[in-house]
Amino acid sequence: VKSQYFTNTRYNIWLGVIGGLGLLLKTLFPLYIIVPAIVSLLRRLERSDDWQQLVRDVGLMVILAYSIASVWYLGNLTTVVGFLFSRSIGGAAKDYGLGPVFSLRTVAAYWQQVVNLAFGVYPVALLVVAGMGAFVTRHAANFPTWRQARSSLGLLCGWLLFPLLVATFSANKEVRFILPALPAFAAITAWLTYQALSWHKIVGWRAFTATLVMLVPFYAYLHTSFDVLPPNRLAVGSLVVLGRPLGNAGPPAAEVWPHERIVEWLSEHLARGRTASTRVLILASTPYFNSDTLNYYGEKSRAPLSFLGTYLAVSDNFPEAVTQLVALADYLLIKDGGDQGDFFLVRH
Repeated sequence: VKSQYFTNTRYNIWLGVIGGLGLLLKTLFPLYIIVPAIVSLLRRLERSDDWQQLVRDVGLMVILAYSIASVWYLGNLTTVVGFLFSRSIGGAAKDYGLGPVFSLRTVAAYWQQVVNLAFGVYPVALLVVAGMGAFVTRHAANFPTWRQARSSLGLLCGWLLFPLLVATFSANKEVRFILPALPAFAAITAWLTYQALSWHKIVGWRAFTATLVMLVPFYAYLHTSFDVLPPNRLAVGSLVVLGRPLGNAGPPAAEVWPHERIVEWLSEHLARGRTASTRVLILASTPYFNSDTLNYYGEKSRAPLSFLGTYLAVSDNFPEAVTQLVALADYLLIKDGGDQGDFFLVRH
């Protein structure tokens, strides 16, 4: 809207960034952008009531974004829509549920996961403390003032709170769907922390306090990403402040699964000229060894391969479950040992 028909370089770059994030977020993109977009459009109308110009500006942006996204989405629209409904209200969503959607116990359990795994206990506590500090010192603070920051804070809150509200009362409780809200959460926390400290005139005191505030997240960063510190664990009841399993990233693995070699082996043993997709069932799918990664290499090599992941739990009907799963595939892919253990290919 502000790019003035793509003549403003600054807003052209921001438009490209937003469009790129939209492609990365896929079907989640509207959830995070709809409130900021509505707020921006309303502010545009406050400055100018030219509806026709607004429709032309927005239409041009939508056409440009659609032309880029349609390269992939046009041919996969049915799959994408089916996946969206399955993951949001269908059978797949129930597999990631925590109980009745509107139950207070379910909501509490979900928010415990959000605090522990998405935002982190320490950042949430910092947000609360910094918010109270910024409110108390709002008259003594010099820059930026609350009135000056109201516009940006409104956009950030819309980016953060609306997706959280939708996720709280959705059937699928996968906490990773909240990760696109982390930049907004970080920006709000940073602004409130700065506002709470800006009333003090001594710059050295503010720098010292900011350094203390950063010690815990810096420790967690070193602990999670580089494994250079002892595996300490700090928890307050069910809220975990520090802990290795909380990280969405980890130190590089010494060994990796031979995904590409598996695909190459299968490609070499397939019948020449085969056009039908060969189904390969993975009996032990893990974060480091899964169907998504194998399907990527299969698509890259243009081999007629389709990898299916599954989780098997030992139960009374375990043999029958295995028999049913085996009937779905041409090959079974089985791993043994740890995350980087052996693998076995069995032709069905």
